[in-house]
Amino acid sequence: MSDVEYLKDVIFNLRQQRDRLEKENTDLELKVSSLEFKIRHELEPRIAAEGRSYDRMILDPER
Repeated sequence: MSDVEYLKDVIFNLRQQRDRLEKENTDLELKVSSLEFKIRHELEPRIAAEGRSYDRMILDPER
């Protein structure tokens, strides 16, 4: 294998690795976005509601 062929092979492999890493990065960004949405729209409201419920229980224990 000549030096030129070797370098072409190296460049090809690096491009494949770059493409794979870009896809993996995109997949991870989508997962992060999905989890952030879930936190904002499901968990934060639930935590706030439980906090209000706890506050009411502390303020009026006979309730």
